[in-house]
Amino acid sequence: MGIPNLYLKNDTVLPTGSLKDRSNSVGISVAREWGVKTAAVMSTGNAAASVAAYAAAAGIESIVMVPKGTAPSKIVQARAYGARVLVIDGNFDNEVAKLYKAALSEFGWYDCLSSNPYRDEGKKSYAYEMVDQMDGRVPDWVIHPTAGGTGIYAMWKGYKELLSLGWIERAPKLVAAQSEAAAPIVAAFEKGSTKIEAVVARETIAESIQVGNPVSLGWRALASLRESGGTAVALSDREILEGQVVLARLAGVFAEPAAATSVAAAKKLRDRGVIDRDDIVVCNLTGHGLKQPDSIQVSETEFAPIAPTLNALREKIGRSPE
Repeated sequence: MGIPNLYLKNDTVLPTGSLKDRSNSVGISVAREWGVKTAAVMSTGNAAASVAAYAAAAGIESIVMVPKGTAPSKIVQARAYGARVLVIDGNFDNEVAKLYKAALSEFGWYDCLSSNPYRDEGKKSYAYEMVDQMDGRVPDWVIHPTAGGTGIYAMWKGYKELLSLGWIERAPKLVAAQSEAAAPIVAAFEKGSTKIEAVVARETIAESIQVGNPVSLGWRALASLRESGGTAVALSDREILEGQVVLARLAGVFAEPAAATSVAAAKKLRDRGVIDRDDIVVCNLTGHGLKQPDSIQVSETEFAPIAPTLNALREKIGRSPE
């Protein structure tokens, strides 16, 4: 891609396969300290699995709400950890959000959304780990797949803490990578606005970041982008899928489409000349490809059985005897 110093921060290998484990390792630990009985979250999938897993480890019941159309693999994962999974016939930003808020008030569940400050304390570990893993070198750019904005805001919080301690001399420029189908932070950044206007999230292959109204921390993410000197970029589904293929075939990392938006954004910003060839760039990979395996399209003929003969094998792979 013309970026020799490109690094991958691979959260596909966290316990439940996504970045949400950073948040819930802290958020659910606090819930256990407080004697919480039931933890809850509304999610497009990854947070549901993570809350369910960490709640199970803490001996806490969990309830998750997901919108209709969420990838079955994510719902099954949350259910495997023992969560009560509620599939809601409605839009994530509207009907699901309203029901979830009402349920918190009605039943007193422990809220595991980004409005929970302990979750943010967990996610700022991005900054700590990057400084440690890169032997004190600071990237020029860190690109993060963005929905509600917690990752950007929390990461910047971590870097500012390291700056205040004198452990680093500068911080990276942060980039919010969003799908074109749900890019309110990109729109606000490009307008120079301090206010994020909600949009109706359209269908996108990057379902984990299909959020049109980042009501909780979106404005803080926007401020963090500007304070860091960074930027925001929206990607088409085609660009995102190309990023997913590049990751798998050149790095051996199978990431879900939403996670691959960071790589797609790196390419787009390099092509535009925003990222220079010698810049150190970190792309955060936020979820495993098995979260959404249907994004990889395979024809029926590709896996059709062949006869157990060399002639059939030659015909299949298109090679003649040498």
